[in-house]
Amino acid sequence: MRRAHRLLWICIPGCLLFVIACTVAYRHWMTKKGPRLQFDHTYYNAGSVHTPEEVTLRHSFPFGNSGDRILTITRVRTTCGCAVVSLRQMKKEYMPGEEGVIEAELTLGQLGPRSSDIVVWSNASNSPTTLAFEGAFYPKAYAATVPKELNFEECVVGHLADKTLTVSVLATEPTEIGAHAHAEQGNVSIIPSDTCRLEHRSLLGYYVTYYSFKVKPAAQASGHFRDTIRIELSPSVVTSIDVRVEGTIVPEWCSIPEKALLIFSGDGEQQGELPCQVFWIRNRRGQGFSIKTIDNPFAQWLKVTTERNGDDGTAVVVCSAIAIPSAKSLSGTIRIVLDSGEEAIVDIGIVAKR
Repeated sequence: MRRAHRLLWICIPGCLLFVIACTVAYRHWMTKKGPRLQFDHTYYNAGSVHTPEEVTLRHSFPFGNSGDRILTITRVRTTCGCAVVSLRQMKKEYMPGEEGVIEAELTLGQLGPRSSDIVVWSNASNSPTTLAFEGAFYPKAYAATVPKELNFEECVVGHLADKTLTVSVLATEPTEIGAHAHAEQGNVSIIPSDTCRLEHRSLLGYYVTYYSFKVKPAAQASGHFRDTIRIELSPSVVTSIDVRVEGTIVPEWCSIPEKALLIFSGDGEQQGELPCQVFWIRNRRGQGFSIKTIDNPFAQWLKVTTERNGDDGTAVVVCSAIAIPSAKSLSGTIRIVLDSGEEAIVDIGIVAKR
């Protein structure tokens, strides 16, 4: 009986070791079965870069096919627009044991750390595989504007509002820095304000100098304009900064639509449905107004009525045909005189055809 117990205690550990060995061997065999994408490393940190201007870092991620079938790379994408990737020689299929390289580029130009994941899809069982590429941009001097671009949307003639452009200059040493701004095409006027100040940001280890400018469209006529504001710093601790400016200057008063096409069917004896057109007269500043007079040269066949006055900055004018005009085709203008404290005129165009 005791001998049987001894044999039992000897067999149980042996069986357990056998099962473990078989499991490990099976898993190793399964990892070899089919294609398998294996990278030498999946993470790379380039550290901090101290160059004064934007820089592009490059790094290679070597990989191999550790399986027993052909490996096919189907897609490679990045999670940040600051990074781009490519397959060397555009190769997409790799035999068992064959090696390849994914080349990545990371662009650093904004202050602070940047990172991007690189996701690789393949026909391997461990797809997708994620790589990480990181770096940080901490130059000795750096300058930026807020906002990066200026957009003047629907600036009203005679009531052009200005926008504030703030320039931040960062330096590792306290330095007296001057800033001069000018418009290359002269479509905007730039006025420096008295908000220049120097602060120390202990978290980043930079001395920050702020400048503020008031920017205003220079044109007084309606239309679209573009310009570039160049900000030059002295001493030239960093390169100059360019800020794009774009905008549209519009009249204070408008008609929506500006013109109406009235189509008549039939003739004087058998007429079809008579056309009608609704116009919205709008003050773009939202100022209330009233309609003083309406000059209608088509009164014989076109009735013009006001359904809503402009107390809230918008009036509704309805042009309804009451007869068919004698001419087959004619055009003209209805003039509406408005009163908002000052007299204003809005012309709406009428084109009639039958």
